[in-house]
Amino acid sequence: MSEPVVLIYLPEDLLLEITAYLSVFDVLSLKQTCRALYAFGSTDYLWRRIVQRIDIPLDLPLDTPLSLLAQYELQPIVLKALRLEANWRRHLPRLKTIRLLPWDTQGQYADEMYLVPGGRWLLTVQRPRQRGGRPGSHLEVWSLENEPYAIACVDVAGFYRTATMELKEGSQSITLAVAYETDDTEAVAVYSVPFRDRSEFLFYTAPTLTPTTTIRLPPHPTVKWQSAKFIHQLSLSDGQLVVSVVDPMGQTGSSLLQVFLVDIKSRVSQWLDPKQLRRFSDVWVKVYAYNGYFLLLGPARQSIILRVYAMPARLCTKLATDPASPFLDLGPAICEYEQPLRHDSQFQDIISVSAPSATSISALVICSFHDTSPRVGQVTRFPLPAAGPGPHLPGATRYFSMPSHVSAQLAQVGPSGRAVWVEHDWEAQNKRILRFQMRKDGWDGRGVSEAVSALLPPDAALPFLPDTVHSLAFDEVTGRVCLGLFNGEIYVMDFV
Repeated sequence: MSEPVVLIYLPEDLLLEITAYLSVFDVLSLKQTCRALYAFGSTDYLWRRIVQRIDIPLDLPLDTPLSLLAQYELQPIVLKALRLEANWRRHLPRLKTIRLLPWDTQGQYADEMYLVPGGRWLLTVQRPRQRGGRPGSHLEVWSLENEPYAIACVDVAGFYRTATMELKEGSQSITLAVAYETDDTEAVAVYSVPFRDRSEFLFYTAPTLTPTTTIRLPPHPTVKWQSAKFIHQLSLSDGQLVVSVVDPMGQTGSSLLQVFLVDIKSRVSQWLDPKQLRRFSDVWVKVYAYNGYFLLLGPARQSIILRVYAMPARLCTKLATDPASPFLDLGPAICEYEQPLRHDSQFQDIISVSAPSATSISALVICSFHDTSPRVGQVTRFPLPAAGPGPHLPGATRYFSMPSHVSAQLAQVGPSGRAVWVEHDWEAQNKRILRFQMRKDGWDGRGVSEAVSALLPPDAALPFLPDTVHSLAFDEVTGRVCLGLFNGEIYVMDFV
């Protein structure tokens, strides 16, 4: 060529092809060279492509298509995720901040904690608490932005089972569903938790909410006598409530699991057809509603299987087609994925399944043996049909070894495969907090060399000891970890 080729004179489609081979930091460096490349490096289309090919969890807005997000919104989200990833890969991640919740527990600890995906809202559960001579439970919803404060309280009369929360990005409230038992009846109370500033509360005390609706579970159509069933899982998505019920007597035939679906708006409900649960192994099946899909995840023989169905837009529409049927048939599965379990193990325990994200869902499994062989842990990730923004992560399974004298407690795993748990050493009688990273092939060897390593150093200058941890909540997107102690204190730790 008679004249030298200058990068800025290349067509934009060639520049986009070149940036596909660059890291995010290389793209940022490219933006600093001249005005033309700064303008190109700040285009919305380029950063949408970066988001689609990056393979780490991103804190993207809910219910917002990627095509509507601009570069000035996407770039800080990507950079924050990269900083967390770099810190997570270190041998010992740096703890950026640690905060104590201003919680007057009167010495009673939180039995369970849940973080809404995104890590900005926390649910704490105390059970049981005696109120007026009757058993009950106390729940609080917390805002963790800036200075943490409780935005609402819920008191449940009866034995608490489980709970779930749903946050819609465009709304100004959280939908909270709480399952409980009272007077031999299993029920679910649904609450609307409004977002309110702390200054709006009288004496800065969070209001106690009353349920907007209460759903009592009817008998299963196949049960001919009194059943000892109990609710063991809830899932909530876009007003569709999925209730997993365990029947210890196994009166439904081949499975101990029953699934009840409710449309909260119309109050129409129906039991799921048992035939759609037959391939799975009893109560280890995890059931979710998410983004218009119905998900079944659980073991089947020597595999762990994810089956995806289309959720009816409204249950009443599905019921109108066959009102005489006692069961709801979701029809054929849209897709099914399978990942192996350890074939030589004698027992597999699914100790944690993540809430689904827009693109993936993961499970943490511990495989045990009858002899003194080390246990084998595995994190299995499944892809989901693309229904929202974010990287499209492939399915994968990663294994790690565990000594036979330790156990994983309070485990939490994220949709892309990051996990945190408390390891109990039964010989030394001590605990430490560990983390798992879904390591990729081809890492450059710097940073953590194993998939499992300590989250906190053993001699960290912390205001608590790992032995005092009683409950745990984890959000993989923000790297936020909440620890509840036996003395009632709750600490919020951030790693980015």
